[in-house]
Amino acid sequence: MKHYSNSQLSKRIDCGQAYKYKYIDQLHEKTKPSLIFGSAIDAAINAVHYNIMHRDLPQLHYDQIILNYFNQEKNLLEHELDKEEWDALEDMILNMIDHQVMLEFEEIIDYVPKEIQKKITLKVHGLAMPVIGYPDLIAERKEPAFQEPGQEVLILDGKTSSRRISQVSHGYKQQLSTYVLAIMREKGLKNIPSAELRVLVKTKKPYWQVIPVHLTADDLGLAIEAYREHELAIAANWFPLNRGSVFCSKKNCRFYEQCHEDHQSDLHEILSQVSYA
Repeated sequence: MKHYSNSQLSKRIDCGQAYKYKYIDQLHEKTKPSLIFGSAIDAAINAVHYNIMHRDLPQLHYDQIILNYFNQEKNLLEHELDKEEWDALEDMILNMIDHQVMLEFEEIIDYVPKEIQKKITLKVHGLAMPVIGYPDLIAERKEPAFQEPGQEVLILDGKTSSRRISQVSHGYKQQLSTYVLAIMREKGLKNIPSAELRVLVKTKKPYWQVIPVHLTADDLGLAIEAYREHELAIAANWFPLNRGSVFCSKKNCRFYEQCHEDHQSDLHEILSQVSYA
C-alpha cells in the first residue's frame, strides 16, 4: 500500500476485517453487480463530458459504452456472480438504455466540463502516505450560481442508488471534502468550491437526482482527522470485526464466508477475555 484513499477508509469503517482481507492480506475481493453497474454508468458519464469537451472529434455513443463495459466484465468475471445475478444486471442495464438515461444526464448539465477523472494527491501533514483520489469531473459555473471567488469551481461525482437519496451520507461528504481540499491547494482558492452529486436512481423508471453538497470548514477538518485516525488504526494493527454492519451479509461482503470461517466464536476463548469483579 503506497497511498490512502477514500475507498480504503470507507472499507475499514464498514468492517476492519474486510479492510484487512483486501488491503493488508491483498486477497481478491469478488465483484458485486452494483460495482459493475456503477462503473458502467461512470464510463458513460465520462463519455458525455468528453463529447462536450471535444465536439470537433467523433462523438462517443453512450449506450454502446455501457453494453461494452458489461460484456467485458462478464467475460472476465463470469465465475464471480451467479447466472441469476448476471441476468438481473443485464436486465437493469437494458432498462437504463431503454429509458435513455444518459441523454437525460446530458440535458441537465448546467456547467462547463474542464477535467475528467483528474488524479488528485493530498498530503496531510504528519501522515506517512498521501491521499489519492479521482473525482469524476472538475467543472466551472458562471454567475449567478456562485457569489464568492472560487465557488465557480464545481467538483462533481456521479453515483447510482437503488432508492432516492434524502440525505447526503458522511461517506460522500468525506470523499468530496478530500477532493475539495486538494483542489483548493492546487488552485490557491480561499473559498470552498461547489460540490455536487448526480445520482442515477435505479427504479423501473430511472431518473437523476441533482444533489448540491454544501461543505463547510468543519467538514474539511473532519476529513483530515478521519485520515489521521485511519493511519493510527493501521499502525496499531487494529482491524475489528463489525458484524453489526449492514454490509455484513453474503450479498454485500465478498469475504463473508471466509470471515465467518476464520472468526467462529469459541466460548472458552471468549470467557478467557473477561473476569468477574
